[in-house]
Amino acid sequence: MTKKVINFNISAADDDLIHKIVLRCEEAGTTKLEDRLTLEMDMAACHASICKLDLRAMLEWRGSMFDLTHDVLGIHNLLDRETGGFETGNPFRHHWWPRFAVVGRCHDGH
Repeated sequence: MTKKVINFNISAADDDLIHKIVLRCEEAGTTKLEDRLTLEMDMAACHASICKLDLRAMLEWRGSMFDLTHDVLGIHNLLDRETGGFETGNPFRHHWWPRFAVVGRCHDGH
């Protein structure tokens, strides 16, 4: 397993969008207050290092909260902090990808 330095470098505008997305999930009851900073850091790491997320679409999403929560908690639960990618050791998780990933803007060719 190759260890990778995780990049957290995102714009102030993207940081603000991520903060608002996490607050929205919190207000909907799908995340907890004590998770906020960790969730924001995980989403920033994903956005900067793994795949660009359509943050505006995430914030403005009016469909089921399940879709939004799928990405926020999926990123949090599957981010491998050793490799800087998504955890692939579990065969059920091997093909997981954020629904709000911007196609063609991912660091692994997605």
